[in-house]
Amino acid sequence: MAHALVGLAEGASRLLVERGDEFDPDEIAKIETAGAIWISGGDQLRIVETLLGEDGAPTPMLAAIRQRLAAGAVIGGTSAGAAIMSDPMIARGLSIAALLNDDDAGEPLQLSRGLGFFQHGLVDQ
Repeated sequence: MAHALVGLAEGASRLLVERGDEFDPDEIAKIETAGAIWISGGDQLRIVETLLGEDGAPTPMLAAIRQRLAAGAVIGGTSAGAAIMSDPMIARGLSIAALLNDDDAGEPLQLSRGLGFFQHGLVDQ
């Protein structure tokens, strides 16, 4: 499954990331000049698994995204792309079950490791 990372540099570029691309120097180079990065929806657990190595260390692509963010680039996302912004992140579950603290109200809230781009709260999609 691919996830879209949209990087805007001098020429607008769109990067569709598939497993394996997180180590591809040509794909990473596209991010290194981006002024804005947008992460689309899908499955937030898959996005995090793609951008974090099996040992939990940042992949080269995640390192490039963090460098751009530190240099002033803007990062955002929609749906699962928004959920990954915090750490921890909401991995699954229904808002009503979390608000009522009642597993009978629906799928219980499950937190997981996010990417921590937004450090001032928890992002709900």
